[in-house]
Amino acid sequence: MSIIDFPGGKKGKTGAASECFKAFAEHASEYEELTQDKGEAIVIYLTAVGISLGGNVQDPDGFNMLLDMAKHALLSRCFGADLEEDSPYSTH
Repeated sequence: MSIIDFPGGKKGKTGAASECFKAFAEHASEYEELTQDKGEAIVIYLTAVGISLGGNVQDPDGFNMLLDMAKHALLSRCFGADLEEDSPYSTH
Protein backbone atom coordinates (compact mmCIF):
# COMPACT_ATOMS: atom_id res chain seq x y z
CA MET A 1 0.00 0.00 0.00
CA SER A 2 1.31 3.42 -0.86
CA ILE A 3 1.76 6.10 1.76
CA ILE A 4 -0.66 8.31 -0.16
CA ASP A 5 -3.81 6.86 -1.71
CA PHE A 6 -6.39 9.50 -2.55
CA PRO A 7 -10.07 9.03 -3.39
CA GLY A 8 -10.91 9.17 -7.07
CA GLY A 9 -8.19 6.84 -8.24
CA LYS A 10 -5.14 9.02 -7.64
CA LYS A 11 -2.35 6.72 -6.53
CA GLY A 12 0.51 7.94 -4.46
CA LYS A 13 3.98 6.60 -4.00
CA THR A 14 6.11 5.51 -1.12
CA GLY A 15 8.81 8.05 -0.47
CA ALA A 16 10.29 10.57 1.89
CA ALA A 17 8.02 12.38 4.34
CA SER A 18 8.67 15.67 2.55
CA GLU A 19 7.36 14.12 -0.70
CA CYS A 20 4.25 12.93 1.12
CA PHE A 21 3.63 16.38 2.61
CA LYS A 22 3.97 17.98 -0.83
CA ALA A 23 1.53 15.49 -2.36
CA PHE A 24 -1.00 16.05 0.42
CA ALA A 25 -0.67 19.81 0.01
CA GLU A 26 -1.29 19.55 -3.73
CA HIS A 27 -4.30 17.29 -3.15
CA ALA A 28 -5.79 19.64 -0.53
CA SER A 29 -5.18 22.67 -2.74
CA GLU A 30 -6.92 21.06 -5.72
CA TYR A 31 -9.88 19.97 -3.59
CA GLU A 32 -10.26 23.33 -1.84
CA GLU A 33 -10.07 25.19 -5.14
CA LEU A 34 -12.65 22.92 -6.74
CA THR A 35 -15.13 22.80 -3.85
CA GLN A 36 -14.41 25.95 -1.83
CA ASP A 37 -14.38 23.59 1.18
CA LYS A 38 -11.51 24.42 3.53
CA GLY A 39 -10.92 21.14 5.33
CA GLU A 40 -9.32 20.36 8.63
CA ALA A 41 -5.93 18.72 8.70
CA ILE A 42 -3.58 17.14 11.16
CA VAL A 43 0.00 16.11 10.56
CA ILE A 44 1.90 13.43 12.46
CA TYR A 45 5.62 13.36 11.75
CA LEU A 46 7.53 10.59 13.49
CA THR A 47 11.31 10.24 13.42
CA ALA A 48 13.90 8.42 15.49
CA VAL A 49 14.31 11.64 17.49
CA GLY A 50 10.63 12.10 18.37
CA ILE A 51 7.17 13.03 17.17
CA SER A 52 5.77 16.30 15.88
CA LEU A 53 2.03 16.97 15.73
CA GLY A 54 0.39 19.88 14.02
CA GLY A 55 -2.66 20.98 12.14
CA ASN A 56 -5.26 23.65 11.62
CA VAL A 57 -7.59 22.28 14.29
CA GLN A 58 -7.84 24.52 17.36
CA ASP A 59 -9.87 22.21 19.59
CA PRO A 60 -8.07 19.25 21.26
CA ASP A 61 -11.25 17.17 20.99
CA GLY A 62 -11.44 17.94 17.27
CA PHE A 63 -7.80 16.94 16.84
CA ASN A 64 -8.48 13.66 18.67
CA MET A 65 -11.61 13.02 16.57
CA LEU A 66 -9.59 13.41 13.35
CA LEU A 67 -7.04 10.92 14.68
CA ASP A 68 -9.84 8.46 15.48
CA MET A 69 -11.35 8.91 12.02
CA ALA A 70 -7.98 8.33 10.35
CA LYS A 71 -7.39 5.16 12.39
CA HIS A 72 -10.82 3.83 11.50
CA ALA A 73 -10.36 4.62 7.81
CA LEU A 74 -7.07 2.71 7.75
CA LEU A 75 -8.55 -0.28 9.55
CA SER A 76 -11.60 -0.19 7.31
CA ARG A 77 -9.42 -0.39 4.21
CA CYS A 78 -7.39 -3.24 5.69
CA PHE A 79 -10.26 -5.30 7.10
CA GLY A 80 -13.27 -4.06 5.12
CA ALA A 81 -16.65 -5.39 6.18
CA ASP A 82 -15.24 -6.92 9.37
CA LEU A 83 -15.60 -3.51 11.02
CA GLU A 84 -18.88 -2.30 12.49
CA GLU A 85 -21.02 -0.93 9.66
CA ASP A 86 -22.92 1.48 11.92
CA SER A 87 -19.77 3.26 13.07
CA PRO A 88 -19.89 7.06 12.66
CA TYR A 89 -16.46 6.76 11.01
CA SER A 90 -17.50 4.16 8.44
CA THR A 91 -15.80 4.65 5.09
CA HIS A 92 -17.95 2.11 3.24
